Amino acid sequence: MKRSRRSQTMKHAAPLLAALMLAACSQSEPQPADNDLSAAQNAADSAEPMMMTNLMREPILPENESAANVLAPTNSAQAAGEASADRLQPIVYNDIESLGLLGPGCSFHAEQPDATLAIVTNDAEGAVKIDDDFRKLTARKAGEEYVTRGPILEGEEALVIVTRSEGAGRLIGIDTRGWPASMRVAIGDRAERTYQGEWQCGA
Repeated sequence: MKRSRRSQTMKHAAPLLAALMLAACSQSEPQPADNDLSAAQNAADSAEPMMMTNLMREPILPENESAANVLAPTNSAQAAGEASADRLQPIVYNDIESLGLLGPGCSFHAEQPDATLAIVTNDAEGAVKIDDDFRKLTARKAGEEYVTRGPILEGEEALVIVTRSEGAGRLIGIDTRGWPASMRVAIGDRAERTYQGEWQCGA
């Protein structure tokens, strides 16, 4: 009988012991202090406006677009305008006639643009065109041999150096020949440029 009562007592006490043990474990786990909770909340609140500020500062760019192209279109356009202003302009037949440069001599025909950019007679007189204005040039030597070989032309704040390939060149028409050539141009304070094309000489 004593064993039976003891067993029943232990049976009824087991749930109470389990509850006490669970409560003790809960109390033993560290709980965040009120100050820690407040600090964490404040950090979260301050982080949100900072994120919004960063998003506002960083532009959303189109796909495959760089920030430089988006933020500085005016500067790019200005640079392009300045670059085009440094380039020689085409010389046409009426220009040659008005300058009095008709006759035997040579001309530089560029690949880009597809046009005549310089002309010089065998008498050593030549010209280029830039900013809608003609710059008169003079070859260092006169004569067909020097001019045909690729001359150095000089003028007021201008220097033009023509370098052509060797050989007999290709025949153009009846009495004109052409050689692959390059032409360096320096005029005033403009950027020096080198053009690729053909040096064409004839009557």
